[in-house]
Amino acid sequence: MVSVQAQLTAKGGDVDKRLGLLASWTEAFVGDLFEESHGVRTREESYATLAFTDGSNIIVNPNTTAIIRKSRIDKLDKSADAEITLVEGGLLSKLSAAGKERSKYVLNAGNSSTELNTQNFLAENNGGTDVKLSNYDGEAMVSANNVIVTIRKDEGTIIRGNDAPLPPVKLLPAPEFLSSKLDTIIYQNDFLLIFEGVENAVRYRVEYSSSYDFDESVTIREINNPRLLINNLALGTTFLRIQSIDELELKGPFTETLRVIRNEDTKAPPIFGDQFRKSIYFVRSNSVEISGVTEPDAVVTINAKPVKVSNSGTFTDNISMQSIDEIVIVTSTDGSQNTSRKELRVVQLTEDYVFNVKLGGVDIKDEISASNTEKTITGRAFPEMEVELKNGETVKTVKTDSQGRWGVTMNVQQGKLSITFKANQTGIETLTKSYTVK
Repeated sequence: MVSVQAQLTAKGGDVDKRLGLLASWTEAFVGDLFEESHGVRTREESYATLAFTDGSNIIVNPNTTAIIRKSRIDKLDKSADAEITLVEGGLLSKLSAAGKERSKYVLNAGNSSTELNTQNFLAENNGGTDVKLSNYDGEAMVSANNVIVTIRKDEGTIIRGNDAPLPPVKLLPAPEFLSSKLDTIIYQNDFLLIFEGVENAVRYRVEYSSSYDFDESVTIREINNPRLLINNLALGTTFLRIQSIDELELKGPFTETLRVIRNEDTKAPPIFGDQFRKSIYFVRSNSVEISGVTEPDAVVTINAKPVKVSNSGTFTDNISMQSIDEIVIVTSTDGSQNTSRKELRVVQLTEDYVFNVKLGGVDIKDEISASNTEKTITGRAFPEMEVELKNGETVKTVKTDSQGRWGVTMNVQQGKLSITFKANQTGIETLTKSYTVK
């Protein structure tokens, strides 16, 4: 056996190294080599990965101090003999297949010593006397106070002070995602993670990272309920996994890795609805119901007032009109702050307004004098309307212009003259008024 060095292959945040038990802590950099008696220390929200010659890795969790007690290799079969002491914090051992089969890895934590024959093992010591050990593969032999306990796959144990290890405890299973798909594409800034809760879980640990191996830009969140809103998710791919935590604070196995892909969205959410197909929407009362469809996750406002959007994207709200001719503004904004806008002109049809009719430039009263010569009848209503005039067997039809103006020329005979206004819109009643012609 000859001494070999472990290498710092990845880091995030502030990571320190100590080149000997009596040396001072200095900043560590990716590529640094660690020999026997060297130490590594992470800070809050930082992490490090140490790689050994047989392909095995030790992931150093945040707020952790660890010391390499032994790091040697057999030149003949390339097997490693390594011993690491966890002073405080957490270490995740990821042995390679060769490391599990041929090498000897010993992890010391508190009063315990564990020989690893597993590719996935977590040791935690939060600075006190208690040590929590969780095994997710193979088996590990835990020794403390002259008692040896073997913990197999998805089992854990606790060593309290100088006591012997507790009998193996079955770890809680991993939570399940609500969707069977492990790929999710989003276009908004935030991502709502929802999963099935696990019976007897007191908390859940959520990790997400830009790296599939969770060795870069790792964020850790512990939550009490099976849902988490992740704000301002970075563009690109984020990898996410979850663990259940039991009442002993032992962490169960991780879920499968969920991949969340956030694409940049520059397209505003559409607004659909029959009311928006025309430039004017006619009503008879002084209120109007505005309804439409947009994206389910969009935020909708009508005249700057937020309106609830259903899971199918529909929205409805009643607007009280302050005048007979108003502009209603509808906006829809998605999570990327793309906004679409619709303006709808809403007009209340009233007899007082539309029946302001003139004959030869003079306001028409209830009675009109008959004439054998053609007279011009004019008025002003609203655009997109049709005006029909009937006098005996004479029928004249005209459309209003863009200003709502209209006019016809006709002989007015004795009897009745009826004027009818029709809106270019289904479901709206017509307005009709009759005049006596003498």
